[in-house]
Amino acid sequence: MLYEGNSLHQNISIRYCNARFACYGALACLPLQTVVIATDIYELTEFEWAFVHSGENHRRNQHLARFIGSLTYEDSGYFTIEETRFLVQLHGTCPPLSQEQIEADRREVLRETKRKRGGEKMLKSHANFLLKAIDFWKLRYDEKYEEWRSKFIAMDRASRIREMLRAGTISLAEAASGVIIDDEGYQSSNYDTDDSVYMSDESKS
Repeated sequence: MLYEGNSLHQNISIRYCNARFACYGALACLPLQTVVIATDIYELTEFEWAFVHSGENHRRNQHLARFIGSLTYEDSGYFTIEETRFLVQLHGTCPPLSQEQIEADRREVLRETKRKRGGEKMLKSHANFLLKAIDFWKLRYDEKYEEWRSKFIAMDRASRIREMLRAGTISLAEAASGVIIDDEGYQSSNYDTDDSVYMSDESKS
């Protein structure tokens, strides 16, 4: 059994949820991560680490609290701080899922919430957070995923170009045009970005 308050059990639970249900966390956090990238204040890995370790209501990191309070993004009030703290640790793709798969996932997670003692595969708190993320998927995936994914790719591309400009690896003209000449002389008018975390399996084919 896995019990709340045990750090080892926390890690076991997160690893299991990340292996089985990462897509729900990825969708849940996509609007937040998009606006974080747009600010150029945090890199995503840095933001995730700060969020996870910020304590209740971000009391350990007032800079982060003020930063998050300044952000505006879709469905910003849907998840609590504690729910988001868990969900940002789930990394995966967002493939289209059948209603049967979604309901099977929901039943598996729901069973964990009903155990009398600790969870068997995940903490009860994590199971409750996942149930809410699954409901969010059902509400938003069909309507919003492709739009949110496109925004994330655009913001990530713009952020990388700004980073390259600051580093002096591209010119102002290249940055303005979006046409990047690499060291071997190849040209790209569609600056490559690693959006694999948010690409559906269908999109990759």
